[in-house]
Amino acid sequence: MSDPTPAAAPGWYPESPGSSRVRWWDGARWTDQVHNQGAPQPPLRAPEGTSPDTVFAWILAVLPLATILTILPIDFGGYLRAAMLDARSPYANGTAALRLAASPGYGLTLLLGLCILALTVVLAYFDWRELGRRGVPRRFHWAFAFLQTGMVYMIGRAVVVRRRTGRGLAVLWVWIAAYVIAVIVVFSILLSTIAPVIGQLAPLHRY
Repeated sequence: MSDPTPAAAPGWYPESPGSSRVRWWDGARWTDQVHNQGAPQPPLRAPEGTSPDTVFAWILAVLPLATILTILPIDFGGYLRAAMLDARSPYANGTAALRLAASPGYGLTLLLGLCILALTVVLAYFDWRELGRRGVPRRFHWAFAFLQTGMVYMIGRAVVVRRRTGRGLAVLWVWIAAYVIAVIVVFSILLSTIAPVIGQLAPLHRY
């Protein structure tokens, strides 16, 4: 077989110069998929029995739970209390929002969010690379992990590996469950933090 250059993109290449038989190059190695030039290209499939469930994908699946940590450093109750008291003052100038933005908790929340995004992208890259090593052709690209903190990658990945291997939805369902749990927990924490403050200060706004 004629070896493409190391940087050659995945595609069909002649097995030898002048040969009508071509073989699929996945970007790293030759696969078992072959066909004759001019014939309809067979559907892209991974080798029989290939598992698309990598350890990196499973970590990505439960990573939404880490977003719960991002709201813990912020004193939402204190911010709401300051905002409601500012609203009663004729000299209110949005200092509550400024105090929140300048607080260490807010900075820590931003840092945690960036760390989670970075971890998501790194895990997506290693997952994408591992799928290639297992012979899965034309994987969903890892760079989509930058969008919506991995949501686009997880959905696109599930669709593609399902077509290539016939399975792979379990990771997506776990990710959906973790995402829903994270949303419920975050709203519960916010509600439990804010509700007492509203109960304490609401009577003051009646006068």
